[in-house]
Amino acid sequence: MTRAEPVPPAFVRDEDTTAPTVGRAAHGFRASLDPANPLRVPSVVADAGQLGPYWVAAAALTGLSHLHLGTTGQDRYSFHADASTQGVAVTVADGLGSRPRTAQLGADTLARTLSQALAATPGTAFGSDPRPAVAAAVAIANERLCDTADPRGPENLASVFAAARLPESGGPLILARVGDCSAFGLGPDGFFPIFGEKDGALNEPGAYLPADDPLTGLELRTVPAGGCRALVLATDGLAEDLRGSPAIRDWLAARWERPCHTMWMLNSLRYRRQGSHDDRTALVVWFPPFE
Repeated sequence: MTRAEPVPPAFVRDEDTTAPTVGRAAHGFRASLDPANPLRVPSVVADAGQLGPYWVAAAALTGLSHLHLGTTGQDRYSFHADASTQGVAVTVADGLGSRPRTAQLGADTLARTLSQALAATPGTAFGSDPRPAVAAAVAIANERLCDTADPRGPENLASVFAAARLPESGGPLILARVGDCSAFGLGPDGFFPIFGEKDGALNEPGAYLPADDPLTGLELRTVPAGGCRALVLATDGLAEDLRGSPAIRDWLAARWERPCHTMWMLNSLRYRRQGSHDDRTALVVWFPPFE
């Protein structure tokens, strides 16, 4: 006996939103749940609140392409404040789409481990050249991924990241990435990219973790104290929209002008843009003193 094709409801209710629609966005997009993957992650995750001296808001929304196909989203974020060092670090990570069942586990492990390792590193270790301290934290995260992965296929946890060690006592903001995640500063004139443009498509990461040499694709940037009033870490689905759409930049700059709570953060990412079907993840850090 053949099971009949399921018939979706004729009408599915949703909460109203003021988020804009840019271009010719598809309507009637059918959403399906990942039916047979016990490793799937929730389609929506969000947080907001005080993290040490900073205010942080973050959200990860599974993209329409995953929802339409009934596959899991692959973006994750994490933050950590270390009680011993007083260090604070934040990370966003994106599992590679070519590993559709398990890459989200790599992204989760990478984001959590790297945030912990960066925060646990004393601020004095970053000094005038932060690269050795950042490289050591990345190596710890890479080792954790290798230990977690199936030795027959460690690439099944393949993920990329952008991370930040937040400043201490007037020091600089230290940022690192491997792959195609991005970071933006938000100032009075709007967003500015902290990492340069990559060659080729934004969603072709090149380097990723775990890797035999995790430092091959490591990029590092510093932003002086006071260089921005907010920091945005973003996976490529959101970064591509920020780079490519003035309307989305204006929308998010206005939404994130001041610290926000969880529902405000979620609604910020509910815009619709033609061709924007990937997962969207953003983690925003506001620096004191707050307006």
